[in-house]
Amino acid sequence: VVMPTVAPLAKVDKCRKFGARIIIEGAHIGEAKEYAETLVASEGLEYVNGYDDPPIVAGAGTVGIEIIDDVPCVDAVVVPVGGAGLIA
Repeated sequence: VVMPTVAPLAKVDKCRKFGARIIIEGAHIGEAKEYAETLVASEGLEYVNGYDDPPIVAGAGTVGIEIIDDVPCVDAVVVPVGGAGLIA
């Protein structure tokens, strides 16, 4: 997982706890992505965008189904928006 230097420590720590290889590179997400793409070429890895990769989006979409399953008469859902991937 390639993250920029401005990545929140909580996010970095959570990824490490899941066993991810964490690389801190770039001043912002654009530079981190550019570096990640060099790893794809040099190490034969696959790039997965956390915001527009179809399986990621599909997984996030199941959150709505889970909410309706748990609370069928829900009136409102409050969603914290950080990177906006989930709310999109």
